[in-house]
Amino acid sequence: MTLLSYLQSSKKTSLELIGATEIARYVASGTDSAPTINVHRGKYTVIVNPFITDVDSWYFACCNRPTKPLIYQTRRAPRFITLGGTGSVSDDWFNSGVIKMGVDARFNIGYGNWRYCIACVPTS
Repeated sequence: MTLLSYLQSSKKTSLELIGATEIARYVASGTDSAPTINVHRGKYTVIVNPFITDVDSWYFACCNRPTKPLIYQTRRAPRFITLGGTGSVSDDWFNSGVIKMGVDARFNIGYGNWRYCIACVPTS
């Protein structure tokens, strides 16, 4: 699967570009030529990233190869925990009716094959 990551406001435009049958018509010297066929139609998946703040920025990651651009390792699966244990009553619960809860997990994220990621961040 190959991914394109955009800002929420650019989602409609990016979906139109990826799903278009024709890209553009080349007009030279006042003559209209045949439309250019979009050879990339249906090959990409658009993901909206809420952390992208620049309207003109976009990111491309090729994730359909054996080596990935980013690697995620789960060292310990997430588990739900409460303060004071599961069977015991804590002081907070006894005094004020508040239960403190959280999630305990261990993971690692690192770079894989960096050649499969492209960032387009235009400068002014």
